[in-house]
Amino acid sequence: MKIQLEHRLSSCPDKLRCTVCRQIFTVGRIRPLLVNDGARIQGDLCPECVSLPADEIRLILADQAWLMLEQPRLFQHQVESPETLALELFEASLEELKMPSLYQWLMKTIKSGLFVNPDEDQVTVEAIAASSQSPWHHNY
Repeated sequence: MKIQLEHRLSSCPDKLRCTVCRQIFTVGRIRPLLVNDGARIQGDLCPECVSLPADEIRLILADQAWLMLEQPRLFQHQVESPETLALELFEASLEELKMPSLYQWLMKTIKSGLFVNPDEDQVTVEAIAASSQSPWHHNY
């Protein structure tokens, strides 16, 4: 399992529910997603939960899974059954959690600052870096 950093797309709602703490939070320019080892998105993470240690996130996910099994009516609004979601969350809580590095945060922050609407922009930082001439090079 890992925390994957994505740009907030223009189609993304302003407020989302955190998968870990279940609190509603305002989404920033960077959208942290919890992704299991099968590459399935488990949900969004709020800024407070992203700053938690990996082991604590895993424990909270296991608690969420047990809550879904004990009180499934609280989770009836989900697309999938609470039992299916609980099993998936419990399996994810058993996986090692890979946290994003400082470098990944920095690069995602730079990209989101450079491009106002990254989901529609064709230019990327990788393309600039791969070009043979520096974008800051000038011939005087």
